[in-house]
Amino acid sequence: MGVVLTFPPRPGYRPSAPKPKSPPVLEIADDPPGAPDEEFQLGLSEGLRAAHWFVDRREEFSRLARARQVSWLDFLEEFQRCAHVAENPAAASAPLRQFEAYVYGARSGGIHGPYAAGHRAAFALTEQFVASLH
Repeated sequence: MGVVLTFPPRPGYRPSAPKPKSPPVLEIADDPPGAPDEEFQLGLSEGLRAAHWFVDRREEFSRLARARQVSWLDFLEEFQRCAHVAENPAAASAPLRQFEAYVYGARSGGIHGPYAAGHRAAFALTEQFVASLH
């Protein structure tokens, strides 16, 4: 191993101030919503894909299931904490209302809209399967 030598700074040298890192930008879809039954089907489809991703992560899925049974907002908060969402730093660090618009669409009705109802239904359908795994 070597030794690290610290040299004195040059006279008159001022280190530059660290530049603050700009927060990541969260891109929120602003497309007009479709028919309610179509939105429900899309939410169900997306939710099933997300729920199947969580099957290998039973502990995380169990937290989601408990939160879904408490309230829709608790489910959304827990969903934002998941490792799946953490892969997108902008989504993981967004305020809850902004995250809601990101997940369910800006004009979809939010957590009370048909897309969100389909999304939650997918998790409800998958909960029994995950609970029955060893």
